[in-house]
Amino acid sequence: MILKKMIRKVSFGLLFPLLCSCNNYDKGQHFSFAISPIENVKYYYTIKNEKISTFEVENKKVVSENKSTVGFIYELTQDTSNNYRVKLTYDQFYIVMINNGKEQIIDASKTGDEAEQIDKLLADILGSSIIVTINSKGGIIDVEGKNAIRDKVLAGLTTYNSGEKKQVEELINQLTGESFFNNNLQDNFNLLPDSLIKKGDSWNRVVKQTGEIMFEANNKYTLIDVENGFAEIDFNSTIKKIENGDNSIMEHMRDFKGNQSGTYIIFEKSGLLNKAATKSNFTGVVRVMGRDVPVSIKVKREINVKKI
Repeated sequence: MILKKMIRKVSFGLLFPLLCSCNNYDKGQHFSFAISPIENVKYYYTIKNEKISTFEVENKKVVSENKSTVGFIYELTQDTSNNYRVKLTYDQFYIVMINNGKEQIIDASKTGDEAEQIDKLLADILGSSIIVTINSKGGIIDVEGKNAIRDKVLAGLTTYNSGEKKQVEELINQLTGESFFNNNLQDNFNLLPDSLIKKGDSWNRVVKQTGEIMFEANNKYTLIDVENGFAEIDFNSTIKKIENGDNSIMEHMRDFKGNQSGTYIIFEKSGLLNKAATKSNFTGVVRVMGRDVPVSIKVKREINVKKI
């Protein structure tokens, strides 16, 4: 079925960081960082992802391209002295998939006869929210609302078999479950060091990405500038594959290599992201029907945030 095929291809490896706020110190020469949510302030996140996957089979390249735009309203409040509540309200899903020259579009804003089943599936999520309670380092304490979203969507799939329902449920979990938060927000609560830093200082940390592309990255960050209420941070990293024992293409990939680079601009007062542009490159070899097939994956991501 069309829905089954499209769900398999959709990947929301979304990445939209929350950084720690920055406060001026020592006449602008040094900076300290702490989370400082602003009460009653909402932000609108727009995340654009582009992923190009290339497989070389018998000297022929097979290319697939996925582009997605996801929009949501973001609210951060302090729950206790050590915990925070993050509310995400979904507002937009728009995906373009190109495989062997054939284009498919998923648009949650479609209505009536124009809407395919997958459009209606994502449309059911619009306006729904999840609330994630986290500690000061981004560790998840509780997630509210994910089951209600999942149950709402699955209730409309009475004609689908158990396998198809499972695929739908996995897609919903990508958008609303713990893995969604872990891969897109959690790591960035402890992005910056606890010590004082000045412009030009660098620091390292190891992060893990789960989902379709699983890896461990050794990230190096550098504070480039803090000016006019914004902080600019550059990063680059080398990565290695995580062995997790599943049956995905990543688990069977050999000679896996990768690197990432990018720039984050954050609001100095609140610590929330203002803009980001990142690039990721992965290469490896998979065994398909007794043959070694070279694989390359390139991902570009742009994030823009505005107060609403």
